[in-house]
Amino acid sequence: MTPGTPVSLGNGVAVSGRFLIIVGFPDETAGRDEGLTRIFYLNLDSATPFTYQDWAGETVVSACLRRQRGAVRRAGCFLSEEGRVEILNSVEHLSETIYETYGSFRSIQEIGQTLFACGFGGQLYQRADGGWKAIDGGLRDQSSQLLDRQFGLGDFSGQARPSFDEQLSLGEEIPNFNCVDGSNENDVYVCGLDGVIGHHDGTTLKLLESPTGGHLLDIHCVNADKVIMSGYRQTLLVGNARDGFKVLHESDRDIKLYSVREFQGEIYAGTTSGLRRFRGGKFEFVIDPATHFGETTVIQQIDSVDDNYLWIVGDRHVFRYDGKTVERIQHPDN
Repeated sequence: MTPGTPVSLGNGVAVSGRFLIIVGFPDETAGRDEGLTRIFYLNLDSATPFTYQDWAGETVVSACLRRQRGAVRRAGCFLSEEGRVEILNSVEHLSETIYETYGSFRSIQEIGQTLFACGFGGQLYQRADGGWKAIDGGLRDQSSQLLDRQFGLGDFSGQARPSFDEQLSLGEEIPNFNCVDGSNENDVYVCGLDGVIGHHDGTTLKLLESPTGGHLLDIHCVNADKVIMSGYRQTLLVGNARDGFKVLHESDRDIKLYSVREFQGEIYAGTTSGLRRFRGGKFEFVIDPATHFGETTVIQQIDSVDDNYLWIVGDRHVFRYDGKTVERIQHPDN
């Protein structure tokens, strides 16, 4: 693939206030059956800030950081839609596959000292002993049965096909997870389509009562007591598995909060129409005219490791926000 070709940016993972991992997709591969993901490493302390490596044949849907501990080195972790995982650093390259696919994979996250991954069809996995084990408590198999019944497959192939309304109803029973996050291995959350929320306590995955039917897209587990979720129609939830979740914000406007983080004590959400800060019960735009950052800025991901800087991954360039001003970091290929 041509080095220097324009790229569309996607996920971003904050390593520090000066180091960011970015998932990108070369424009020249758009529409091709064979996918390609270009992983960029942005190091503001390097003479060459942007470096990259390609993952041919795969479309990365999620990325996270494996934190350094003891002899275990820090590494970038990347999940493809088909359930393949790459764990990479300068001295290590692991390639793994998570089981037979029961549906699209959507999210990977290190929680505590363990990697977790989730996806459609009730899939939730935990990495252990160099492999991946299902911890969905049977949801995955139940979802597979519902899917077969919905479309007259498998054991249901000889039976009368459900009506259209029945198919819709069956589809709504299948939990499709978009994101996984948590405070530790015994406090893991998933959220997804139709407002589904799940919690794994280290032993059992339970679906919780949800205050919304809207699709949920992202989770920021601030601590064990404060878990924030965001999604369609500016839906913003806060709560935990013990006390339940409540709606902080919802609207009728078709605005999706793709990414949510608490930063400097306030909630921020990334959308395709600007970075929004939740203040006084409503959202307001973060605007910086000097960097042309405002209501039309397309944001794919926000992330931070502390309250010094919030990384903002746009569709073409990267930004860094300190709570007052926005710094624009031009991507060399765009």
